[in-house]
Amino acid sequence: MSRSEKQDKNINTIIGPKVEVRGKISASGGILIYGSVIGDIHTDGLVRLSSGSYVKGIVSANDARVSGTLEGDLKVERKAELGSKSIVTGNLIAKILVIEEGARFEGICQMSKESTFETESDILTDEIAGDK
Repeated sequence: MSRSEKQDKNINTIIGPKVEVRGKISASGGILIYGSVIGDIHTDGLVRLSSGSYVKGIVSANDARVSGTLEGDLKVERKAELGSKSIVTGNLIAKILVIEEGARFEGICQMSKESTFETESDILTDEIAGDK
């Protein structure tokens, strides 16, 4: 069984296509989103935004697969995949990044072995101080 198949079996939370959640979501295990979330999402597993889904907030997860729309930063400890129909507006950090043809991404991408995440203001502050 591939890692991807194992992650799909570890989906513990599903947000249906006609569901809108407002507020912060913290979960253990995977989250599959068909609907919309207005608020931050944090999980130690996979976050999967299906085609037609919408999230406005910061997403923090071990892995992420985006096929919907994300307006906000994406912080992934391991692997981020942007599907061909994805629209991501925000900064992204991941160790591994896969972007399919047709995906739209607007923001700053940081690929690092570190699991730290710099916001745009952190980067500008470092540049002004001459650290970068």
